[in-house]
Amino acid sequence: MHRTYNDILKYILAIILSLIYSLFIIRFFLFPDDTTFSLVNAITHSKEVLLLVIIVAISFFILSIVTSYTTILRGKFKEEQEISKSLRKKNEIKTKFLAFAAHNLRTPATALRWSLNDFLKNEYVKLTKNQQGSIQSLYSISLTMINIIEDFLDISRLELQKFEISLKAISLGRLKEAIEHTIEEFTPISKEKKISIESTFDIKEELLVYIDLIQISRITENLIENAVNYSHSGSAVHVQLKNDKEFVSLSIKDAGIGIPKTEHPMIFGEFFRSSNAKKHKSTGSGIGLYIARKLIEAHDGTIFFTSEEGAGSTFTFKIPMTAEGKREVLNTFKRI
Repeated sequence: MHRTYNDILKYILAIILSLIYSLFIIRFFLFPDDTTFSLVNAITHSKEVLLLVIIVAISFFILSIVTSYTTILRGKFKEEQEISKSLRKKNEIKTKFLAFAAHNLRTPATALRWSLNDFLKNEYVKLTKNQQGSIQSLYSISLTMINIIEDFLDISRLELQKFEISLKAISLGRLKEAIEHTIEEFTPISKEKKISIESTFDIKEELLVYIDLIQISRITENLIENAVNYSHSGSAVHVQLKNDKEFVSLSIKDAGIGIPKTEHPMIFGEFFRSSNAKKHKSTGSGIGLYIARKLIEAHDGTIFFTSEEGAGSTFTFKIPMTAEGKREVLNTFKRI
């Protein structure tokens, strides 16, 4: 209602301004030498006055259209703002619920994972082949489940802008140990699928790299899991860590199903899974690589891949080395 009154006042103001404008034009342009303006003079110059009235009428008409159009646009803009605000609120509620659910699922899933891992290490040889296969499958499922839960936690933090990484100067030796531990975790699964995981470390262990070791370990875990899941039985997964003066790089190469060339530009997109990956393995969140890209970019690094459908893929990420001689332990938080 308030907006309607404002629009009426605008039209009245437009009419008054148009009349003043008309009188001003008539008085000072049609009768510049007359000291007074009379009806007789106006009739004498009726054609000019009529032309002026037409011009003013057209001007007023155009002004009315412009005013109406801006009013409509303003109304639509306000309506869109209200819809956008409502959607943002709903999305925030959804994201918070997702984070709450994932957080509460993580604890029992982690407990299950470590229990199965301990059982595989200590009781595996006592089991029959069928039991061994069942326990290995359960362990594989628990790893996948935890990774999906962690992915959903990460995506909710990203959407709520509450994702922080803790960057420290870590030696390449410690990074190597973390990667070896990740490879060890996937040994039961790779054995079940008859896939070997081979590793090469071409590094100077005393050198430093500025990373969040927990997040880099998670990225490594995600890439190795993908490589194992999408590899063919009897093939090998190669993990290579190397460094030069500028970068440390980690590559995970497999000889699995590969990625269709037409889908290469979308592979790091949110919730994207390649068409042949969906056929090969039905489960998967499709956000692991998206989060990996976000995290590597937060480390001022790059992540990329080469792949050929049916011939396998190689995923590589590179992170800048810490300046030589900078031995102090650095610690900073970075929000992404």
